[in-house]
Amino acid sequence: MNKSALMVAVCFSLGLFALGGCGDTSAGETLDVVAEPNAQPTSIRGLSPYELSPRVIYRGEKELGYEWSVVSHDGGIFIDGVNTKNAKITCSGLGRYKLKFRVYESTGGISVTDEANYVVSSLDSPALQVDAEPGAEPVSVRGNEPYQLTPAVSYNGTAALTYQWAVIVGGGEDVLLSDSAVKNPDVRFRDLGSYQLRLTVRTADGFVEDIDNALYSVTEFAPVSVVVSANSPLLTYPVSADGAPGTGFVNLTAAMTGGNGRSYNVVWSVTPDAGNGAGTPSFRLNHANGPTEDVNSAASVVFFGGAAGGFGAYQVRCQVTDANGQTATANYTILVSVGDAG
Repeated sequence: MNKSALMVAVCFSLGLFALGGCGDTSAGETLDVVAEPNAQPTSIRGLSPYELSPRVIYRGEKELGYEWSVVSHDGGIFIDGVNTKNAKITCSGLGRYKLKFRVYESTGGISVTDEANYVVSSLDSPALQVDAEPGAEPVSVRGNEPYQLTPAVSYNGTAALTYQWAVIVGGGEDVLLSDSAVKNPDVRFRDLGSYQLRLTVRTADGFVEDIDNALYSVTEFAPVSVVVSANSPLLTYPVSADGAPGTGFVNLTAAMTGGNGRSYNVVWSVTPDAGNGAGTPSFRLNHANGPTEDVNSAASVVFFGGAAGGFGAYQVRCQVTDANGQTATANYTILVSVGDAG
């Protein structure tokens, strides 16, 4: 008996032609796959995830891989976990659906496929409920101060959720959202008044969504403040072998909050420490002082000259003034040493 005849005989003896797919290799591994053990077409409810439960019997020692794919469909279909054994499908319309299930040895060898048929005769909508701003509204917040949005979202489905915030009242440059496509962004209202935001939450497959609005009231501004940070508080740069000085720099950022109005007047300055001695480097401040409508201001300090072993401290100061003349300052100390490049 040749190998093909032997395969047919094995499959008939196991009753596998009526149940699914059968595979074999010269090494003796066998693989029996039934994509859907229930009677077909299997009746499922639309818009509700259905967990696939194929029967896989494997006689071998290799790792198995799985792959689900759509053969035909009367409506939209989403497969969650196409490369897992127990994937979940969500069908969006009434009608018939056919899937193909492939199981294979990941290192090569057996590869068996089987098909499964489903029929959707009714639709269920997973419950999705969104409350953009839990609690009493309008919510009182201070102007020009970051406020974290914390919506309440209830969902009993399994599909991933997407989020989209939008400004309904008080838009333009008056509202700054740190990220409109996340659940909990920061929002900053830059003027006094009333504002309305809208949150749209939908499943990643687009089948289910819910929308809610939230009201906010800004009656006062937060006090103006500024915080300075840098990419490196300690800088070391080399002097080349022939004695020529190297160059190093530190980038700084000032983050402003509070204050009245949409702009700040920013003044940067650098002062060398009085104790700096011989061999310490010179510096140059790169920043255009003046008004800005951005809530962040950038500057850099470039150091040059000096001699190997030279060390110094430099005080960077950022002063911010709002439209009403309120002022805030922040200091940042940079320590600089001149290394020997050899």
